[in-house]
Amino acid sequence: MTTAASPAQPPLGSEAVPVVTVAARDGARLAFARQGGTLCQWWGRDGAERLYLSPANPWVATDAIRGGVPVIFPQFAARGPLPKHGFARTAVWAVVGQGVDETDGCGWVTMALDDTPETRAVWPHPFRLELTARFDDDQLSIRLDVVNSGSAAFAFTTALHSYLRAEVSDRVTGLGGLEVIDSADGDRRLRADDAPIPLDAPIDRIFLNARAPVTLARGDAGLRAGLRASLLIEQSGFCDAVVWKPAATDRLPALPPDGHSRFVCVEAAVIGAPVALDPGQRWSGTQTLRALP
Repeated sequence: MTTAASPAQPPLGSEAVPVVTVAARDGARLAFARQGGTLCQWWGRDGAERLYLSPANPWVATDAIRGGVPVIFPQFAARGPLPKHGFARTAVWAVVGQGVDETDGCGWVTMALDDTPETRAVWPHPFRLELTARFDDDQLSIRLDVVNSGSAAFAFTTALHSYLRAEVSDRVTGLGGLEVIDSADGDRRLRADDAPIPLDAPIDRIFLNARAPVTLARGDAGLRAGLRASLLIEQSGFCDAVVWKPAATDRLPALPPDGHSRFVCVEAAVIGAPVALDPGQRWSGTQTLRALP
């Protein structure tokens, strides 16, 4: 088996933003941080990185982590009055538990975030978020639960902002025929065709009512890098999907100059129709990444 050649990564985390690693029985590993409840990296048992984590992260307690799987809640992007992507990705979560499932050998971790005076100052609702990840060499399943722990209804949008390792020759398939909001073109509405989405150009599109599996298929560069032939991406609970890849000229914080060519974000999301939760209600959404042979 060829081991994927990954860009050199400095040590993960810092004293201000610790990163913890848990292993599955088959040798796959997952790194996570309480900062943002972020899943930072998923390694196969061969050491190959399945997610993209920027080597330029400053690991500062007030910053969102660039890469991995940040949690977006209770607002997607700037589509509302809150700071961009809400506050969950910069808040400090609690670790509920971690370990290895004795039945199937999967590694797992659960983190949680409850409302605080700081969150209520910008979004006046009691809530609880729980993020549970289960993984082995073949798949990573991420479940987000949102509970309304208050006495009044609220509505939210959300996403798992998954950064996937990718090369410019790779492509995304499975989103043809869907209604699209093109965020890079003034929210222009269009209908996606069946052609694969190439990753040699920037893209920022919301695909509405995305129910079918999506595939990140490898091109020659990805295969030469030793990545699995494809990554199957499935979701439930989440009704929309986002495909985002920045341009080289975007100069995003904590992203090196060549970072835009190393990943694509394929996000499980709820954007078009916000979720409304009555007091005591729970909503759950799951994204599963399957690394195919």
